[in-house]
Amino acid sequence: MLQEQQIVLQIRDQGIGIPAADQKKLFESFHRASNVGNISGTGLGLAIVKRAVEAHQGSITIASEVGMGTTVSVLLPRLKTGQHSDSQAMFVDREFADEA
Repeated sequence: MLQEQQIVLQIRDQGIGIPAADQKKLFESFHRASNVGNISGTGLGLAIVKRAVEAHQGSITIASEVGMGTTVSVLLPRLKTGQHSDSQAMFVDREFADEA
């Protein structure tokens, strides 16, 4: 969803959910929730995503309930053409590009 000052991405699933005790460590490299069982993974995905989002001066949050699923929300700033962040990240909307 595009808002005036930011781009909002939300990803929802109806999976096994993440226990509250594990949610505090989700963005740590190699941490996996205690309820994953035989589900494969390395525990790197969210750590990498968080670093990428922060490099673009955005934020990421997670809301989850065991047995109900998880929602990951990413907020990224919308920048005009020619404007850039310290990381040189740039999300340009076509309406802004047409103004240049």
